[in-house]
Amino acid sequence: MLLNNLIESLFAPWNGDSISSSYDISIISQETGYILKTKSGSKQCNNQYELISQLEFAITLLSQNILSKYIQIHAACIEKNGHGILLVGDHESGKSTLALTAISSGFKALTDDIAVLDINKRCVIGFPRPFKATENTFNIKPNIIPEDCPVITVSKNDHYIFFHIPPEKYYSESTKIKYIIPIVRTEKSCGIRKLSEMEAIKRIITQGFNFEKKRDTFVKDLVSLVKSVQTFELFYNNNREAIKKIKKLF
Repeated sequence: MLLNNLIESLFAPWNGDSISSSYDISIISQETGYILKTKSGSKQCNNQYELISQLEFAITLLSQNILSKYIQIHAACIEKNGHGILLVGDHESGKSTLALTAISSGFKALTDDIAVLDINKRCVIGFPRPFKATENTFNIKPNIIPEDCPVITVSKNDHYIFFHIPPEKYYSESTKIKYIIPIVRTEKSCGIRKLSEMEAIKRIITQGFNFEKKRDTFVKDLVSLVKSVQTFELFYNNNREAIKKIKKLF
């Protein structure tokens, strides 16, 4: 069953000094489905689709404690020639679709929604979440989702795409950050502009995923990061044109 091969892979990128070998999540298989156990309680899942959805949510919550020493922001991370690009934006701003489009254009991917930043190493570390895509993303032509990547469909608006298992060519476990790019959808033509440090900090700080937990050092760490990378703002109404603009930065 596909599920058996994917459960362990959800945790695969958490290695080295990022996480211990033990987890606070367990799965019990039953004739009637599965029971997902976490510190906050148990959840009955009737089938593998519900289990994947609940497991992904549980891992996101677990990260708040395990990865609290890192900055976590709402951003997709893509890579080109060893250089990482953070696409920063609100929920539903198009980060996932842009990241998928980037992959189809020769980039690698690390995350599509939550980026875990190691400020000391100036890099984004692996985060064990599958990419999420809607039915509209699957209908984009030509197809931007690699055919050899496993997909589990929960609903029309919840397709889970697994990049962090073989083939490895689509995934990078740790990426040095070179660019941070807040994204904005627009009806106008695609464009990109350089941001000042102050503009960049204002745009990024609102996307702090663990801002409350890391209040004492979040701003200091963010300022340090922004000073060490290049920041741009991307306006776009077409995903492929947007990725072309990003490619021109290299």
